[in-house]
Amino acid sequence: MRQRNDIRPEETLTLPFIVGVPDFINGILFHFEMEYIQYREPYLYVSYCPWLDLSVYAETYQDLIRKTDEVYWSVIERHILRGTIRDFLLQTGCPCRINKWPPVDVPAALGGPQLFN
Repeated sequence: MRQRNDIRPEETLTLPFIVGVPDFINGILFHFEMEYIQYREPYLYVSYCPWLDLSVYAETYQDLIRKTDEVYWSVIERHILRGTIRDFLLQTGCPCRINKWPPVDVPAALGGPQLFN
């Protein structure tokens, strides 16, 4: 997928923001699927994620992309370091899928069980 260079003034984009949080103790992966909205005002570009309740503003679209990535991931990283990421994202109410962890059978993926005998 090619990255856009700009947003037309009448255009609103809805883009995915996906965070996977493993729970190794219970053998599951929380797959949080958030969205954020980008749009253009007369003199600013805006990115808003309702799940994180965060807005980012920039003068150019390229700056908006960079700042959005920095701000959204800094919030996620802070909760990862505190050990509160799963609870934080569950509290936002954003859509979440729970998958079995690990997602593949490791011995089969590496060529079979003979590698571990």
